[in-house]
Amino acid sequence: MENNSSHKCSAKGSCDNCCTYIDAVSVSYNGVKAVDNINFRFSCGELTAIIGPNGGGKSSILKAILGEIEFEGNIGFCSTSGNGERPRIGYVPQNVSIQADSPINVIDLMLISQGYISAWIYPSKRKRREMQDLLDVVSAGNLAHRRIGELSGGELQRVLLACSLNPIPDLLLLDEPVSNVDIKGMESFYEIICNLRKKFHISILLVTHNIGAIVAHADNMILLNKKIYAMGTPIEVLKHQEFKKQMDGISSIPSKIIKDTHIHGREL
Repeated sequence: MENNSSHKCSAKGSCDNCCTYIDAVSVSYNGVKAVDNINFRFSCGELTAIIGPNGGGKSSILKAILGEIEFEGNIGFCSTSGNGERPRIGYVPQNVSIQADSPINVIDLMLISQGYISAWIYPSKRKRREMQDLLDVVSAGNLAHRRIGELSGGELQRVLLACSLNPIPDLLLLDEPVSNVDIKGMESFYEIICNLRKKFHISILLVTHNIGAIVAHADNMILLNKKIYAMGTPIEVLKHQEFKKQMDGISSIPSKIIKDTHIHGREL
């Protein structure tokens, strides 16, 4: 795939020299703080999950990184090259409005997302092949000629994920990517992004309410409710005294998650 070279870092795991750092960041809407003076960093090759109650500022962090909203503080990037250039960022939003009777198929949608005003104005065969290759990467190659209105929630999310991969990003932001997906589709989606992380050595920052499902996949977890109340490995955050206080409605941590300290071959 042309222009889809992976993140240029030779480290096999996470790399502290390639990171995104959030330094004293606050976000306000109409004078009311949605995010209040938070600090954290995440490295390439890592999957970091942000959890917290509704209205806790999770999506605001992603929007600040994308540059879509104003914020106080500093969001910076560093890499092994030392030039501090802004990384390539891929983004999968929480909700996308799709008309059920839309005649557009999946390849057409991907071409439009890449800047083609109309997918019917003779995109080259090579460009269409590139879109097919991206779909194959996210196990959605069989969806290429399906109408987008016919897709299930899980299928649509895989297509949107494929759209976010051209070019292959250094940093991938996912905002509630499995909120409308069944359990099987959720697990499949998380497996796919973990494979992407390994294959292309990218940073992934994911906002989710599906805490039980993401524990098996995340390297780090942040409990955010305007402020950061806990940060560390998923198990450390779930065991933290603030977890029950901030996550209203979640009365206990599933015992299987706590007992199973070797999930997906990784000690938690």
